[in-house]
Amino acid sequence: MHTQNFELSPGVRQAYTQIINLQLDQAQLDIDSLKQTEPENLLVYQIENYIDFFRIFISEDKALFERLEKNRSLRLDKIKTGDDRSPYYRFAQAEIYLQWVLARSKFYDGKGIPDLKLITDLNKAYRLLEDNKKRFPDFVENYKSLSILHALGSYVPGFVQKLLNVNGSLQLGLDEIRTLIAEKENTDYLFLQEAKAIEAYMLLHLFNQPEDAWTALQSADLHPDDSPLACFLLSSIAMKIGYTDYALELLKNKPTGEGRDTFHYLSYLEGKALLQKGDEKARVAMHDFVDRFNGRHFIKDAYQKLAWYELITTENIAGYKKYMALVEDKGIAVLEDDEQALVEAKSAVVPHPMLLQGRLLFDGGYYQLALEYLIEKQIYFEDDGRFKQEFTYRLGRIYQKLNEDKEAVYHFKSCLSFQKERNTFFSCNAALQLGLIFEKLADYPRAEVYFKSCRSIKSTVYRDQLHKKAKAGLERISIGMNQ
Repeated sequence: MHTQNFELSPGVRQAYTQIINLQLDQAQLDIDSLKQTEPENLLVYQIENYIDFFRIFISEDKALFERLEKNRSLRLDKIKTGDDRSPYYRFAQAEIYLQWVLARSKFYDGKGIPDLKLITDLNKAYRLLEDNKKRFPDFVENYKSLSILHALGSYVPGFVQKLLNVNGSLQLGLDEIRTLIAEKENTDYLFLQEAKAIEAYMLLHLFNQPEDAWTALQSADLHPDDSPLACFLLSSIAMKIGYTDYALELLKNKPTGEGRDTFHYLSYLEGKALLQKGDEKARVAMHDFVDRFNGRHFIKDAYQKLAWYELITTENIAGYKKYMALVEDKGIAVLEDDEQALVEAKSAVVPHPMLLQGRLLFDGGYYQLALEYLIEKQIYFEDDGRFKQEFTYRLGRIYQKLNEDKEAVYHFKSCLSFQKERNTFFSCNAALQLGLIFEKLADYPRAEVYFKSCRSIKSTVYRDQLHKKAKAGLERISIGMNQ
């Protein structure tokens, strides 16, 4: 039996830090050197895999993916020469499988059953981690990725669950990642920041607890001035909870140069944040994204935001339509942000500039400004059936964010009373938000009614996202009902 070490040596740590800072070329040079100076250290190959993963993930370059994919088997074969009595033996293999699953997912077109290789690799990673957990129950490092698989096991569509055969729950996944963090807090554990990022994303996307997600990141010792990935993580979550001004400070000072790979998505985020603030520089930032990024995702959404810019700045209908034509022509509609942009483009319905301005102020976290703006414009919507439901919905969302639950409930219920507009995003999300309000108030029976109502509404945009959130809500309140 071979006895190669799996050692988190200073050289491995330095290469990992360079990778997180997206200094990928320098990291590769250091990895190549480590293969000579630490030939017995097989963790070098796990860390090296991060380089390929990030190159593919941030560029969405399919030709690059196909060129680099051969490295997956080469690294796995190398790790398999190691000592299988080490807890890192199976852990390192599982991490490599999962990273290639995420890289491959960038090229899934969103239709039907995912690529068989994706399913196979995901299953291999899961089996390796579960086996490792049985062999080494005290090796809490397993939870870094096992927590994600267990949480998503109850979240993905039923047919995917059957293909993966992953058992778990949202709460199990959160408990596992928190166990890892508690065990490794105040240590030199290499992947502690990753673990805290995973906890934050679970809280944000699966548990609908954005403030808790933000809090979880505050102890992560992230360095957004050095790492584009840290800048992305902090700014994207900040924008989700309405800290747009803070996000803009991060994005305006995003780290570039010093041999870093360009993370074009940061320009997209900056453009969105500037648009929400009503800053004319939004157009420049968003064009920086669409003109330089050669990937697949968020292209349609970016052109939609450029179209919106034309509406809210000068009510330029011709400019709006020019960009919406590009929504239909460019990018791919797999992610729901791109899907909803395409639906708007195909509908040929021009958004109301005033409601759009109110929405953008709301999205930016400028809730009081949004409320004052819409109340001032209320007269325009009193007799306008086409836009009255949206006006009512937007007031509900603003009151909800201002913690005026009574007003929010009134407006969301009013929104649901528009029977002709039953299957709209506004109805679907109004039902979801009512469920969330009553869940917060521990009124679980009414929360259940509205979560189920949300899942019955066939919204034309964001349907999957809203239905998943309602499903997660039903799972959470079932825990509350049984306590």
